[in-house]
Amino acid sequence: MLSEMFQAVAEAVDEAVANSLFMAVDTAGRDDNVALAIPLEQTVNLLRKVIT
Repeated sequence: MLSEMFQAVAEAVDEAVANSLFMAVDTAGRDDNVALAIPLEQTVNLLRKVIT
């Protein structure tokens, strides 16, 4: 029972982290600081190469 619950929590956290990374947009901040979003298409292509 506990291991099933642990597995469910781990999967939920994994998906939440992935969603937050891939749904982020470019952000401009103070003093011309810019945080760029992860390039989704390039990341997906890279993951496909690594996984297969």
